[in-house]
Amino acid sequence: MHRSAMLLTATLALSVAACNRGEEGTQIAVTANGSGGSMGSDGQVKIDTPAFKGAFKLPQINLSAENFELNGVHLYPDSKIAAVNADGTGKDKVTVRFTSPADPATVRTWFAEQFKQAGTEVKVDGNTLTGRDDDQTFTIDLSPQGKQSAGVIRIG
Repeated sequence: MHRSAMLLTATLALSVAACNRGEEGTQIAVTANGSGGSMGSDGQVKIDTPAFKGAFKLPQINLSAENFELNGVHLYPDSKIAAVNADGTGKDKVTVRFTSPADPATVRTWFAEQFKQAGTEVKVDGNTLTGRDDDQTFTIDLSPQGKQSAGVIRIG
């Protein structure tokens, strides 16, 4: 199976597993080898591959802290994932945008402790954590959003 088809299949499986109607859903996009697919926050799915092109609607999904794991570490409790983008056009890259219900310093400290417990070394520089999984680097950038945090995880 082509990498793009695998990424798209994984995305759709993740989508169905996390179906939940709410006010705002998670946006998901996958791109690889000139093919791709996306799911908007409203559940609208678009697929553009050499084998299939189309659009259809699935139930809106809402991904949360429990639906994401990096080196054995989930997101800060009660975090909400706003968007997931997987770009397999070169070296696989994943970007995850999320919000957490605590200030950046609290979330940063929590992540640092969780990665330490999981055996993953991370470097902390301000509100940015940088680490490495088995074969790719990752960064977590946190910024204030009122009394909460907005975060971006970049893998690859």
